[in-house]
This record gives sequence, structure tokens and C-alpha cells, in this order.
Amino acid sequence: MRIFKKISDLRSFIQEAKSQGKTIGFVPTMGALHAGHLHLVTQAKQKADIVVASIFVNPTQFGKNEDLSKYPRKETEDIAKLTETGCDAVFLPKIEEIYPSGSGHEPSNKIAPSDIEKYYNILCGAFRPGHFAGVVQVVSRLFNIVTPDIAVFGEKDFQQLFIIKKLAEDIKNIQTIGVPTIRDEYGLALSSRNVYLSDDELAIARKLNVFIKKKLQNLKSAGISSISNNDKTELLSLGFTRVDYIEFRNSLTLEIEKQYTPQTRIFAAAYIGKTRLIDNLGVKELLQ
Repeated sequence: MRIFKKISDLRSFIQEAKSQGKTIGFVPTMGALHAGHLHLVTQAKQKADIVVASIFVNPTQFGKNEDLSKYPRKETEDIAKLTETGCDAVFLPKIEEIYPSGSGHEPSNKIAPSDIEKYYNILCGAFRPGHFAGVVQVVSRLFNIVTPDIAVFGEKDFQQLFIIKKLAEDIKNIQTIGVPTIRDEYGLALSSRNVYLSDDELAIARKLNVFIKKKLQNLKSAGISSISNNDKTELLSLGFTRVDYIEFRNSLTLEIEKQYTPQTRIFAAAYIGKTRLIDNLGVKELLQ
């Protein structure tokens, strides 16, 4: 596997591959890779001739009181995992390589087409101001550098996937593919932040997927939304220390759903101590 830290070197590699008629698949990550990330690489390998992954902890998508400084960094382990998975190249830029103008601490709202900004302030965005502006900023930059034919993202961060698909539509020539969430044997969505959890906290975290699955099944039976403050209270009783949201939304539009449809998806975000967990589940997954 080739390792690149400079944009110019990576672009030369990609240009050479494209000159040979090869397609480029791209998997952007923030590192601390787990089986979910590696599955994205595997999916990209099935759809593209060359797969490039990036590892960059993007400061513009972290709020002032979030875990930027503590976010797990495991570069040596990550390189070994990507190599074993068959990734062709990894991009490991420093902050000044991505943001040469010194704009690496504040997200820019001028990057994205205006019609996707309305999705920034719902769900996770309502509790993480500026987060999705920062995501769009860095993904736009990475798309410009890598110029992929295909980009692969996980559905665990469904709102992020939705916004990036909108971004790719505006950029053109990039096919954005969503891959179903990879879970542990108990149903917990894999996340780099799961390493923060103690064994006792991990047991609590594994109740989140059980909870949203039950709520989605109840919606399917009742036919109408039944989310209430009692549901947040129920999550708190399970050991979660704070609940940001539990919502039914449409998978295709992210509009709030009040009645059951084949596109209904439940979204939830909750804390265990200082660790924030998110999960979502769609009707189609429930039927599998």
C-alpha cells in the first residue's frame, strides 16, 4: 500500500492510475479504524480499480467542548489494517496540507450549495452547531484532491451520508454509496468512540439498538409516531445519562415522519458519561 502525506504526490499517483483507465474509489475516515471502516474499503474494492483511504481528524467538525484533543489516533495500527484489507493507498495529511490558508479551526458555510444547508441543523446538527458545515468543508476539499469516481460512507452516520450525497450531486461525476451499519454481536453500531466505554458502559450502550428496534416495531404496528418524553425517560432508566433526540424521519428526505411508510427510519443520540452514541434503523433493515 502506498502512503501519501502530500497532495501533489497523491494527485500524481491518481493521475497515473486514471491515465491507465482505472477507476478510483475513496473512503474518507478520521482513523482509529474498526471493522466497519474496513468493510467500507472492501465494498469500495468491489466497485473500483484503485481504492484510496484518508485518515484526517478534521478540526472544523468538532465543537469547542468536544473531544478533538482526545479523539483516538492509531496511525500505525490503521496503516497495518488498511494494508491487510487490500487498500491501495492512504492519504495522511497534516492540518496545513488540507487548510493551507489557516482556516482549519472554523467551518466555512460557503462551501456547500445553499439547498443542503437546511439539513445542517436537524438531528445531530441541532446539538452540534457547525458540525456539518465542517464535514462538508473537509469532504469538499478531499473530493477535490482525490477526484474519486466512487466514494463510500457508512449508514451509521446517516445524516452525514445524506448531506454528502447532496454535495456529490452538486459536484457531479462522483457516485456516493452508503453501506449498512456494521454492528457487534449484540447489535451495537461500531464506532471509534466505543473505545471510551468501560465494560459496564458498553453493556448499557448495547441497549440503544434494542431500544430503537423496539420503537420502530411499535411504529409499524401502530402506524403512527409515538415518540414522547416517556421514551427519553426510558432510555435514561436504561443507564444513559443524557438523551439528545429520538425521532422518526424519512430516509429519502429527512423530513419528520408521523406515520409509518416504507422509508421510515428512527434516529437516536444519547450519552453515557461523556461519550456520545448515535444510531439509526430503517424499516427495510427491520424486515431483514
